[in-house]
Amino acid sequence: MDLELDIDTTTKKISTLSDSLNKIAEVLINRIVATYQAGRVHPLEILLSSSNASNLLARLNYLKIARDHDKKLLINVQQAKSDYANQKEIFEAKKKKVEALKLQLEAYSENLAQQKVAKQQLLIATQADEATYQQLLAQARAERAVVFGGGVDSFVRDVNQGDTIGFVASHSVSPGCSSGAHLHFEIQKEGVVQNPNDYLRSASFSYDYKENLYSYFGTINPSGDLTWPLNEPIVIHQGYGSHGFAQTSGYYSGGVHTGIDMDSSSSTVKAVKSGKLYGGSYNCSSGKLYYGKVIHDSGLVTWYLHVAVN
Repeated sequence: MDLELDIDTTTKKISTLSDSLNKIAEVLINRIVATYQAGRVHPLEILLSSSNASNLLARLNYLKIARDHDKKLLINVQQAKSDYANQKEIFEAKKKKVEALKLQLEAYSENLAQQKVAKQQLLIATQADEATYQQLLAQARAERAVVFGGGVDSFVRDVNQGDTIGFVASHSVSPGCSSGAHLHFEIQKEGVVQNPNDYLRSASFSYDYKENLYSYFGTINPSGDLTWPLNEPIVIHQGYGSHGFAQTSGYYSGGVHTGIDMDSSSSTVKAVKSGKLYGGSYNCSSGKLYYGKVIHDSGLVTWYLHVAVN
């Protein structure tokens, strides 16, 4: 604010000084014209009007000195006008920069205010459902244990893409470590977790949480060519990636949710690609976590957690 005021004040001073220099220049020009006119007076007239030789020489010398002085002064005035004009442009550029920074600051302030509102809404949402939040934490712990060696796999059969491999376990079948019946779908290649969005094709889906929680539970953007493990339309409960819940839960390696949580109107779970189907379960605090996995070619493995394989 002080810088902006200084720039305005200096700009006004420069404008006032420029007006003064214009007036001085006008006076000097008139003086130079008058001096030249005087310089063009016939020498005889100066001689006749002079009282003596000394007075004659003094008058001629004065006219020459006055004319040269006014020329030099006029040049200096014009240079000063040019310098101050440049300074005015510099200050005006700084003023525009200050205005741009002011607008940027206002945009930042508005963004921070929006973030504050979103965080407050998130706080209210999580505080209002602490039990579900704790269930999600337990679910994350169990899923990680299964995918990274916690369960014992049993070979079931060879399957083709689209074949039924089981169904989403309901609470009556003990889904185990789950806040609700759903499928946690995950992909690994040569033991490295992959982003399912890069493999699954575009589908009809919706989220079971409001838009203000998208950044907390994540979103999806499928762009691959594999079919989905559930029938469309699909309901997303949690996206893949480093979203808010994955970062704060403490159970996802590197703060990344390693799969996509989903369900649909049908509990049927299908293989997204041909391969060898395995099934297993993992004991957890609230029962058993049933799961299936299909080993495909090229080192690709798809995981289906909270699923009873058949």
